Amino acid sequence: MYKLDIRVDAKEAAATEWRRSLERDRQARIFNTRERTIGVDLGSLENQVTEKRQRELEERQRHEAFAQEMITQDKVVELLQQRQEKDLKQLNKNDSFWNANFRWRGLEYEKRRKLQQEQIREWTAAQTAEKEHTLQEEKHADRLYHLKACELDQRAVDLASADEDTRRNITVATKEYNLALGKEKAGQKQQEMAQEQDDNFTELCNHVHGDMLTENPAVAQSAFGLHRVIPDRWKGMSPRQVEEVRRTQEQQKLEKQGAFAHVVCKKAVGSVVRVSGKEMEEDEQSDDSSGSESELQERAEQLQAAVDGNPYHYDNHVQLIGLLRQLGDLDGARKARNAMSEAFPLTEGMWLGWIRDELPLVSIPEASLELRQLFERATEDYLSVEVWLQYVQFTMDQMSVVSEGVAFPRDVCERAIVRCGLHVSKAGELWDMYRGFEIALLKSLQEMQQNSTEDDNLKPQVEAQFERVDKLFKRQLAVPLIGQSHSPTITHTA
Repeated sequence: MYKLDIRVDAKEAAATEWRRSLERDRQARIFNTRERTIGVDLGSLENQVTEKRQRELEERQRHEAFAQEMITQDKVVELLQQRQEKDLKQLNKNDSFWNANFRWRGLEYEKRRKLQQEQIREWTAAQTAEKEHTLQEEKHADRLYHLKACELDQRAVDLASADEDTRRNITVATKEYNLALGKEKAGQKQQEMAQEQDDNFTELCNHVHGDMLTENPAVAQSAFGLHRVIPDRWKGMSPRQVEEVRRTQEQQKLEKQGAFAHVVCKKAVGSVVRVSGKEMEEDEQSDDSSGSESELQERAEQLQAAVDGNPYHYDNHVQLIGLLRQLGDLDGARKARNAMSEAFPLTEGMWLGWIRDELPLVSIPEASLELRQLFERATEDYLSVEVWLQYVQFTMDQMSVVSEGVAFPRDVCERAIVRCGLHVSKAGELWDMYRGFEIALLKSLQEMQQNSTEDDNLKPQVEAQFERVDKLFKRQLAVPLIGQSHSPTITHTA
């Protein structure tokens, strides 16, 4: 609305002008090619010398002007003093003249003198009282000043003491921190040295026991199948392999002989006269069933012999396990699976089939422990989300039986999330199962808290469980999964 004349700070303006002059000089030096390339500006140096001489001349002239002015002022002061002394002499001379001419006391001299004395007495008393009052005020002010000074001194002493204590505490803390840091660095250095020695020793052991020095024949095994080898690494068949080839040839010979005998028997049976009636049909049914079971048993024995002779024949293992399952021989199937797992890594379907066969025996404590070990073997041997889902479900069912309690399924869930939690299409089921388990625990704790009269005992557990569920939600949201189910709403009760 109104234009205000704002005063500019002289110091700020001078500083701004000084910076501007420096900037102009810098630009002049930068954009002057001659000065920048040669490096010495004689013209600037001469200008500086001229300016310095001019400045010294001005300083000398100013000092001379000040000296001349001081002389002039001294003369003026001297003249004024002389005039003042002259005026004072004139006044004294006039007083003497008038005192000599007006010396008569008058008629009421005594009365006037008494009045003057009374007035002088009153003035003296007033001056005395005023002086005493002034003296009292000065004493009071001095006392207040002294008290204030003492207070300030005490405050300064307290501040100095507090500052000294603070510095001492800081010094002690710094010393302790440095000592701890030194110990930590020494421990880290010692640990690094131990780790380096361990690595060196491990490297030496790996070289000593490696495939190169030990000439391991397994390095010639091809990744495209057990029946293939790498030519540049193969050193010929071992005696065991030669023996296995011969045993396989003998087995094939026996199988051909058995097939020929089976054909002959079949022709002989066709020529036999059949009896009619119900009794004959029952006999045929019993003979067929017994013959079928006996054939399966015979085939299983043949496959077992083949597996014992050649443990690296994959199809024989698979057929043997299938026949033993048909026969209901759980112990035999378990042994066959163990033998196959030693020779080959089992697939996801094989592990799941083995686990399903063992699950009906979970009510037996020894079988439950063996099934737990079977789950551990399956999860270590094959990375499968389905196997981990079965394991998690098993731990939740066994939570009330095992001694670990809730920690058992929670530990398995954490391991499952670490191993398979990033599987885009199937890991959502693991997350849902883990989250549902923790939410069920939270709801049970909340119900116990509502039904219990002592809320303070369960409140820390509810708080910890709620925080665990919240962290689990955040962890799942940080993982990109397909088909994530909608998470339920969890309310936190104080």
